[in-house]
Amino acid sequence: MATAEDETADEKSYPLGPTPEKSVVQTEEACTRLRNMDVRTDPNRTAEEKETAITLFNQEPYAIFHSSQPTMVKWFLSIEGSTITDYEEVDGAIVAVTGRLSQGYLKLQNYGRSTNQHSRVVTYGDERN
Repeated sequence: MATAEDETADEKSYPLGPTPEKSVVQTEEACTRLRNMDVRTDPNRTAEEKETAITLFNQEPYAIFHSSQPTMVKWFLSIEGSTITDYEEVDGAIVAVTGRLSQGYLKLQNYGRSTNQHSRVVTYGDERN
């Protein structure tokens, strides 16, 4: 029987849905394990096949995020408010992730950055150790 404590843990693990039974990540323990796995580039993808996509919805508070670029995958996994819905693993390392993210974590601005390097575009959260 689920307790109120279990429900709180699930709410923390899945703040933006989907419900745990519809996600590949079934428990908070599994979510924590994934967030702390190594992240590497996929040796089976060419540079042109590695991408990051963010889809914003007009009526929803979240965005759908997908990336197969290591820096962006690490960023997504570091954000407490992210919900992992799918991932790809090669040789024990995550090479791609898909999930939901509150739109509050995204910023569109009216000026360009001085660099386009991914490592300088993201600021990591506290979820990765």
